[in-house]
Amino acid sequence: MLRKLQQLLADGTTLTNSTTETVLGEYVVPAGYFNVAGKSLRVKWAGSCPSTNSTDTLTLRIRIGTSATPSSNTAVFTGTATDVANNDVFGGEVVIFPRSAPSTSGTLVVHGRASNPAAAPSPIIVANKAITTADTTAAIRVQVSGTWSVASSSNQVALIAFDVWEQE
Repeated sequence: MLRKLQQLLADGTTLTNSTTETVLGEYVVPAGYFNVAGKSLRVKWAGSCPSTNSTDTLTLRIRIGTSATPSSNTAVFTGTATDVANNDVFGGEVVIFPRSAPSTSGTLVVHGRASNPAAAPSPIIVANKAITTADTTAAIRVQVSGTWSVASSSNQVALIAFDVWEQE
């Protein structure tokens, strides 16, 4: 059974003119969510780069952790630094589930697929990435983030979809 927990109803945060890793979309899993056996989350996202500058590159990441600062959380997917073109698109989908009893150092497993920005993106497998230091008793942030190699007002990236579903 699937139950929608969050849906992006407008374009997400636009990352432009910065080289700081920035959260493009985020879902905060409530504390204790993974205390129930069999619970998992399905997270889907899609985004675009409407404007780009020269040969500047974009690196996308999916991160999981308890911090609002993305670089403090575990990267479960790090894309290749990609020289994007105007209107390139990207996306992905992961499933997150616990593999241990709830604890301050529990284990979450993430598997799925993601893509780097391209005119016709090809999926890259994110296969059973185990996060062994997840505090599954606390609120957990699931983040899609981006980092430009050069700050330019011409570099723009934003999510156009970010949906979170509960699976039981």
